[in-house]
Amino acid sequence: MVWLEQAVQDLRYALRTLRRNPGFAAAAILTLSLASGATTAIFSVLDAVVLRPLPFPEPDQLVQVYGRSWREERGEPDPLKGPVNYSDLESYRAGTSTFDGFAAYSVAVRHLDHGSGAPERLNAVIADVELFSVLRAEPLIGRTFQPGDPPTVAVISARLWKERFGGNPAALNQPLRLDGRAYTLLGVMPERFQFPYRAASLVAAALPESRTDVWVPLDPRRGRVTVVARLKPGVPGERGQADLAVIAARLEQQQRAANPRLRVGVRVQGLGDVVIAPVQRSLWMLFAAVGLVLAAACANIANLLLARMSARAREVVTRAALGAGRGRLARQFLIESLCLGLLGVAGGIVIARWGVALLARIGYARIPRAHEIALDWQAFAFLLGVCTLTAIVFGLAPAFIAARLDAQAITKESSGHATMGRRFAYLRDGLAVIEVALAFVLAVGASMVIREVVRLRSIDTGMATGRVAVLQLTPRAAAADYQAIEDRVAQVPGVRAAGLIQMVPLQNWGWEADFNIRGRAPEPGVRRVIELRYITPGYFQAMGIPIVSGRAFTAADTPTAPPAVIVNETLARRYFPGENVIGRELDRGFIVGVAADVRNVRLDRPTAPELYYPVAQNIAMTSDLGMSLI
Repeated sequence: MVWLEQAVQDLRYALRTLRRNPGFAAAAILTLSLASGATTAIFSVLDAVVLRPLPFPEPDQLVQVYGRSWREERGEPDPLKGPVNYSDLESYRAGTSTFDGFAAYSVAVRHLDHGSGAPERLNAVIADVELFSVLRAEPLIGRTFQPGDPPTVAVISARLWKERFGGNPAALNQPLRLDGRAYTLLGVMPERFQFPYRAASLVAAALPESRTDVWVPLDPRRGRVTVVARLKPGVPGERGQADLAVIAARLEQQQRAANPRLRVGVRVQGLGDVVIAPVQRSLWMLFAAVGLVLAAACANIANLLLARMSARAREVVTRAALGAGRGRLARQFLIESLCLGLLGVAGGIVIARWGVALLARIGYARIPRAHEIALDWQAFAFLLGVCTLTAIVFGLAPAFIAARLDAQAITKESSGHATMGRRFAYLRDGLAVIEVALAFVLAVGASMVIREVVRLRSIDTGMATGRVAVLQLTPRAAAADYQAIEDRVAQVPGVRAAGLIQMVPLQNWGWEADFNIRGRAPEPGVRRVIELRYITPGYFQAMGIPIVSGRAFTAADTPTAPPAVIVNETLARRYFPGENVIGRELDRGFIVGVAADVRNVRLDRPTAPELYYPVAQNIAMTSDLGMSLI
């Protein structure tokens, strides 16, 4: 009881001391609030995205199954990151004994007809009926897919249910019009359910958000699909990989008789690793950076406390002379530090709430599981722990000085002033050195990031980037409709030019294929690889891309006209060095023009050989991704 009474006295004295020194208190609390709030905000993101397991039952059993990617067609080493042939998937289902189930799916765009006004564009997943059973995901209301369901049923997200149906349970079994087709609403998934993650990055016509809002059944078909699977309990991923590899080798042996160049491969990777891999390293580095900021803040506040203690030297000596023991003096300074820490918690909560909202909004389409980021009790516990620990850390220095105080040895009386000893000065100088060192590390890292951003912004893309508006048009329309849209938009006052392309430049997405040159024998073992673009006649003018030689596409390039293509300068130089390429025939059409090189994929990637198709002659290739109006 005596100890508790003394602690209460020390607490009251600490609060009175801080109140008498508002400048010092404000500086210390603000510093701690900014550092701890920023650290807590980043921790909230790291915890939601990286540290927590996926929100599915037994998430460690979920794996992504990969097949051969397009590199197999180029004869290059294949990292096995591609989709799986549906026929191969059926063989895996029938031949494996280590998996509980497989589910195929693909990501698409669907449009919800509200009955009035413009339709709402949604991220959609076309999935096997086994998808929800493999994930073991239960609906909020209703049910999910079952064998025997027609292809015109749908499951929607809680967000869409609340916005479209007002959260009314009577909406079940009601019609839902997607792309002009009537679907029956089966069920609603919970608010926190999301699959697949980063759906927007899987769609060429990327949406600003990454959430999926509707799931519809996948019709049995051939082709390539993305596959998620669940291992049986107790089966490690390595055993599942070995099991599927045996089946893949058998399939390759069976199919090579018809196609000697065919290669069948399979790779299994934990779904959690797949989800967080794109951002895990960046988030840990960001957390380390704010950790350095927090360490610098600790050193800063510790130095403030030591500087203040120097001014309070006479008070410390007087209290020691009146009988205050070393433990009591150390406890007094620790309690003052804890008061600062607890006040820093209040400020840190404000900073953390603002920071979490900002980070979630900025990274919504780029950070997987962004919708799970929240300032929950774990984040509050982390904040309280951080502030308490930092308070103890930066309070140790003055407490250590107070505990080792020897008025006869380290205090000198000179002209009525009491000063601390030389060790005290060394400690303050050491803390200052630590602050400068941490700040230097952070400044170097920040300068490197800024330099890289400046370098990327200074790269000449070869096309217009200012005063350019982009509108996504889906689903696929007729070629005549695209031409009509382009013509009418180009006539709008203030519009200098308009054109359409299937995939907007710098989207890190595109089609690749090989080609041959008519009249030139293929080189053994060499594949000529190009990137494909589908455009309308006005695209080059709208993007400010000059035609170096020949002509651009015109309205005369119709399906009945000879197939026309335009190549870029890189393709012309690489495959026709010193030649006039206009009029040369490829297996994909006649070259009618050469366009200047542009960076269509990434700023840090050299321009690759590219071939442009007129949409009117290749309307089928626009698929359900639609086109982007420039």
